[in-house]
Amino acid sequence: MATALLMVATLNTTAQAAEKITYVKRTGEVTAQYLSTWTNINTGRCLAIRAASNYNGSPAFQHDCGFADQVWNLWYIGYDRWEIRNAYTGRCLAIKAADNYNGSPAFQYDCLGFDDQRWFVVDAYDSVGHYLHSFAINNYTGRCLAVRSADNYNGAPAFQHDCVTSYSDQQWKIRNA
Repeated sequence: MATALLMVATLNTTAQAAEKITYVKRTGEVTAQYLSTWTNINTGRCLAIRAASNYNGSPAFQHDCGFADQVWNLWYIGYDRWEIRNAYTGRCLAIKAADNYNGSPAFQYDCLGFDDQRWFVVDAYDSVGHYLHSFAINNYTGRCLAVRSADNYNGAPAFQHDCVTSYSDQQWKIRNA
């Protein structure tokens, strides 16, 4: 938890000075739920779980947008933390807690309230307050959800990496579904 909070503070101080972007940790009411799609800024493709792979451990990946398995329920659970639940499968986006390294894959798992299934969502705004994009920071590892920038193809895996505000492959446009 301390690592994720430090990451948010780092996002605030470093990027604001250089790019005049403000980063705000998303909060909500405990009953708040938002159906949304997550589009990677770098590739323009959506975060997905293959609908036919409705099982624990099924990998998260990117694919051209427009499918039911790309809708996510952003579920506020308190203390600035969110569960990112796939609306089609009902399972949570997770990073295995034991795999605290860059490149560790994102996958779905039954929503059990574990810290590796909880995320801080940090929204970026320009100098006049327009929404630009968001970062998803894993509560357990303190790393950001990403798709490798060189992997601009359908099926490229989603994974975690150290948060760097200038990396567009860690930036996600969250839109209401």
